[in-house]
Amino acid sequence: LLMFLLIILFIIFLSILWNIQDILGYVDRDLTLTGRTDLWITGLYFILKRPLIGYGYNGFWIGWDGPSASFYQLVGHEVIHAHNGFINIVLDIGLIGIFFFFSSYFFAILRGFKLLNKGKNMIILWPIIFFIAFLLLNIPESSVLRQNNILWTFYVTNVFSITKLFYQNYRNEF
Repeated sequence: LLMFLLIILFIIFLSILWNIQDILGYVDRDLTLTGRTDLWITGLYFILKRPLIGYGYNGFWIGWDGPSASFYQLVGHEVIHAHNGFINIVLDIGLIGIFFFFSSYFFAILRGFKLLNKGKNMIILWPIIFFIAFLLLNIPESSVLRQNNILWTFYVTNVFSITKLFYQNYRNEF
């Protein structure tokens, strides 16, 4: 029965994959994720100009007075961010910044799973699920390093909470 269900799911997956352009057309979408891929490519172009340290925190998206003016001209319209949190990090604080972000992310996830394996309360699943969702949500949108953004606030709070809980439980091992 399980094998039968897996075969049916695989056939459905292949049908969707082969007809993805038609399916997206029915919901008024396209393969460029409503133009996001064009923004990402343009964002990568600007990253190549200042890859190491970027344009400074909130130094890129400052309207027609900054580097975003050239971005607007290339894409043909104004946008408030690149619709990708990771591209925005590199635009703001460069490859150094993305390194520190992913370091905090990696260590928080690792600590969360270690606490989960130790048999800690199942509440530890919340930050782990949040971290995974946060990573996925920042592919088509941007909430990393954004002022007054509740998802960024939750991310920072969860990183500190996991770290504190981890060191409380593993204090004797260091």
